Amino acid sequence: ATMSDVDGLCLAEIPHFVTGEYRKNSTFLADDEYSRALDTFVKACVDLLLLHARTGELLLGKRKVEPQPDWWFIGGRQKAGEAPAQAAARHARRETGLELAPERFSAVCCHSMLWARRQQPPMENGTADIAVVMTATLTQEEIAQIRMDEREYAEVTYIAPELVARADSPYHPALRSAVRNLLARRRLTALEEAVAGGAADAEVATLARQLLGAAPRAREGAAEDDHACASPTPTAQRIMTMSSPAPV
Repeated sequence: ATMSDVDGLCLAEIPHFVTGEYRKNSTFLADDEYSRALDTFVKACVDLLLLHARTGELLLGKRKVEPQPDWWFIGGRQKAGEAPAQAAARHARRETGLELAPERFSAVCCHSMLWARRQQPPMENGTADIAVVMTATLTQEEIAQIRMDEREYAEVTYIAPELVARADSPYHPALRSAVRNLLARRRLTALEEAVAGGAADAEVATLARQLLGAAPRAREGAAEDDHACASPTPTAQRIMTMSSPAPV
């Protein structure tokens, strides 16, 4: 995918190319082999921004496990042979219990991350990830059916994306950047629709300025070696325990 030169905003889709006839395999790495792989390879991940169709709120989970035992995306590792949208559908099923077709997901952005710790021993060796962020909108009925994986998540929350995207929000910079890309994509869609509909130049210019204002700051968080996320205050969001009913 190409990235725009405007403040790190990803304006293009993230294509998935398959060359030749790829055959999936069932190779399984034992714990010690996987730990050695983490020491040497960059791991591919697919993370999800799931949105409530009625309220527009974003679903976040408070993870129990490294490398980010705090508020984070739904998602995880991409397996060999999967397209990003297929990995997104698998993670939605495994972590929320929802069956979502891969076609429901669209790309938001891509980013690279380094972590000082990881779940697998030796934990202090850390891990390196490159993640594709995908989004899908959930119906009210689907929201009511969500059953989070209690092995990985202590709490869930529904929060306005604009609160996550704020520069002074307590969320991890990778999450803030992804949500700002999500909001910018909405404004890009509005701009494209205005141009296609023959809107006046003044309206197009206003939408273009709004788009630039939604763009993430260039390389935000790229050198934040000691980032620590404080837990967001309950007044800014609806925090629920794993047994709480979902909003409808």
